[in-house]
Amino acid sequence: MLEALGAMEELRRQSMTDALTGLYNRRSLDRMLEREVLLASRHGGPLSVVVIDVDHFKLANDRFGHSVGDALLRHVGATILETLRRSDLAFRYGGDEFVVVLPQTGVSNATAAMEKLRRAMAAGEPGGAAAGLLAPTLSIGVAEWWAGGSGEELVKAADEALYGAKRANRNCVRAYRAAA
Repeated sequence: MLEALGAMEELRRQSMTDALTGLYNRRSLDRMLEREVLLASRHGGPLSVVVIDVDHFKLANDRFGHSVGDALLRHVGATILETLRRSDLAFRYGGDEFVVVLPQTGVSNATAAMEKLRRAMAAGEPGGAAAGLLAPTLSIGVAEWWAGGSGEELVKAADEALYGAKRANRNCVRAYRAAA
């Protein structure tokens, strides 16, 4: 009986996490983000969402191979976890994109936290040192929840800010600014 419960718990864990990075997966993001939006709505606290993209990942993956690309993604995931608070939630969104949910965090504090992550990544150990890769850089978009906004809208806003970071030559953090 205990073995069966342990096996069920392991299956549940596997269904919620990304096998490569160990971060939560996109399915978990959908569930957990809506819960955080409901909590922010109920309690009136701030909530920020971040979308992170590894700069020039496809080029590194194509040039050095998938095993180096996988090592790079594991390195990025580990660095994200090392720089977050225990209350923050990190997800592999897909490919070389990650999402971070920062409960009880406004956009200015979220931007500062992501700037810390960006600097840590750029200064850290290369994700594929054996293959001669430089330390990877990140483009990061940040958005803060607004009353009535959904989790999906919040991710779209952070994604829009991410594209602003890419247009600004990458390796930077940009916050979402709603059209006036």
